[in-house]
Amino acid sequence: MVARGGWNRAWVLVHLVLVCAIVIAACQSPKIRERPFSNHPAIRSAGAGHGASRDAFGPSDEASYQRLVAEVERPGGASASRLLALADFADRQGRRQIGREPVAALSWFRDAAVYASFALENADEPLIQARAVDRHNRAVEELLRCSGTGPRNVDPAWRDRLDAEGIRVVTTHPNRAGLPIDELWIAGDFRVRNLEHFGQDGLGVPLVAAGVLSNRDAVPDRFLPSQLKLPATAVLQPTGPLDHGLWRQQPVLLALHDPIQESVVVIGNGVGTIALASDLTTPIAYQFLKAPGQEIGYGGLFQPDRLSTLPGIFMQGPYKPGKIPVLFVHGLSSSPVMWLETANALQGDPEIRDRYQFWYAYYPTGAALAFSAARVRSELAAIHQAIDPDRVDPALDQMVVVGHSLGGVLCRQMLQSSGRRVEQGMFTRPFEKVMMSSQTRQRLEQLLYFEPVPSIRRAVFIMAPHRGSNVASGLIGRVTTALVQRTREIELYRDEIIGLNGPEVFSPVFQRRPPSSIDNLEPESPILNVLAELPTAPGVPYHSVIGNLFPEGPPSRWSDGVVPVASAQLDGAVSELVVRKSHFGANSPEVVAEVRRILHLHLNDQVSPTAQNGTVARHTDPARPVRR
Repeated sequence: MVARGGWNRAWVLVHLVLVCAIVIAACQSPKIRERPFSNHPAIRSAGAGHGASRDAFGPSDEASYQRLVAEVERPGGASASRLLALADFADRQGRRQIGREPVAALSWFRDAAVYASFALENADEPLIQARAVDRHNRAVEELLRCSGTGPRNVDPAWRDRLDAEGIRVVTTHPNRAGLPIDELWIAGDFRVRNLEHFGQDGLGVPLVAAGVLSNRDAVPDRFLPSQLKLPATAVLQPTGPLDHGLWRQQPVLLALHDPIQESVVVIGNGVGTIALASDLTTPIAYQFLKAPGQEIGYGGLFQPDRLSTLPGIFMQGPYKPGKIPVLFVHGLSSSPVMWLETANALQGDPEIRDRYQFWYAYYPTGAALAFSAARVRSELAAIHQAIDPDRVDPALDQMVVVGHSLGGVLCRQMLQSSGRRVEQGMFTRPFEKVMMSSQTRQRLEQLLYFEPVPSIRRAVFIMAPHRGSNVASGLIGRVTTALVQRTREIELYRDEIIGLNGPEVFSPVFQRRPPSSIDNLEPESPILNVLAELPTAPGVPYHSVIGNLFPEGPPSRWSDGVVPVASAQLDGAVSELVVRKSHFGANSPEVVAEVRRILHLHLNDQVSPTAQNGTVARHTDPARPVRR
């Protein structure tokens, strides 16, 4: 048996280790930056090893080019190799222009990409096809740079420059049709660190499509980030035939494909398909890391009123009919940014990418639990009404919620029916006998009485303190809760009710002060104890992921450093995974793999036979014991 003093010293050591873990995690967190010199004219004009001369384009070159064009564009004159030779010729001339007059190079890179596209249609050898793809991609990349699409020194007239060369920018997927595209950034100009990269090689140039929503009040635009950074892949497609150069008399399309929805692109007039190039990681990294992140996490903890007007749910991209929503709910002093690594890994799975869409809840985490839960429930109803008012998309009623820490407690509340239990945890007399204004009564009814959200069909709780955390009631919790500003709304309700009824109308905990979320997470919190006892909606499976840093110790000491294992465990869970991770390990590979497994399970709508018999299917190593 370990002496009590030994365990106290161990807990001090644990907290020191957790502080070190936080510092190390900050150093190893994902980062994105622009690559230096990646789009410098001198480097680009060198042709990446193609040996392009920087001499001026002379009369002999012009004559040679026109002669080759006439030969290739006559009926029956085209072959893949000759088309590639013509594309190479145009590319060389374009690179000669980059340093002196980039706009003058546009027509050359347009021609290089178009002739490479025609070569791809006629290619019957893998080597020729690969050369055609490479030439097309390099030419399209230079076309975008010379037009000034961004990200550095963006020219607002970039679309006009392309229009002047007969190039029309179009989107290929209808869900992108109404979204603004203000800038097109080449994904290769950015370097993402400490984040697994997902994408594939193929035809096209992977991009970050950047746009600003000018009217955030539009429905459903208000659920999108105000500054969108979406993945796209640019492919140049002539619409007219090669013979007699008729393609020049028709628009050339700069088609922006959606790699989330598309993995192949049709060649020419349907002669075949080829893999669509994609970069899925750079856009999501930019969207998460360059948007307000931890500042709204900390601000939401200490000044919840200040950030209460932010949207309660963000969609990662435009609504995709037929895809099941996965709603991620962050924990205390956090924000949707915490889900970057998880979302990146999940969208790298082709089946999950094809069948799911990702949404993120945001709530100021310093607010009382009842306010945050009501906010998420209200926003879920609002987003459903906004994107599917006629209720024609059955996928929206198969939602999966994934909550970390306090977010897991909120997710569980989405599956519960309050009855009168929450009311009884707050008041010492029946609610109808507590005097208050009609407006206050109406609002408190929204907070105290709730039913399961019918669209949620599965839940994942990650290191969730269902029965509280000793940290919340310890020194750190007491100091933090003293710094949290109570929401003005709850202060007004409390003052009004005490003024009309006296302080004894509240249970002792609420007599002292208006509660914050940290108060709600104390093990003795009456509201948390009520929620822990409420059953969840029948027929909605849920899963637990639990951290345990001390598997070799006695069960009373099992914890992730913040949440005890006993607090995170729930009877009736379909599965329970215990990992040797701290409370901040929600994005660890083991946890992400478990979420991926559960999402695949949800697609098949299967549960293990043991779970059907009422036994928890526990996934754990012998060194990671769970309570039996």
